Amino acid sequence: MSDVPDQADTAADSISSDWATQLVDSLEGIITTIRSKTTDPVRNVARIIVFGVMIVGLAIATFFLVTIGLIRLADRYIPMGIWLPYLILGGLFCCGGLFFWTRRHVRS
Repeated sequence: MSDVPDQADTAADSISSDWATQLVDSLEGIITTIRSKTTDPVRNVARIIVFGVMIVGLAIATFFLVTIGLIRLADRYIPMGIWLPYLILGGLFCCGGLFFWTRRHVRS
């Protein structure tokens, strides 16, 4: 007998290995399709919600810190007491509120 493998055995081995590879590739394609239609949109929505909450929280904190800083700055440089910075910033907030009030959409 010779050490050369039979052609029939080599062909059978290549067919069985090709079949296994095709099966794994098709299963991977099916799983990828299912994940892209279910898990990926949920992950994107969750990511938008988390980052949105973070941005809103940071914006609110920034607003309050800037307001406190403006009051302290005005109190330091306006010599008439704390009531004048409160009056100035209160007037600015009222003007801002009136601006947004005029921009609102009234439902009929």
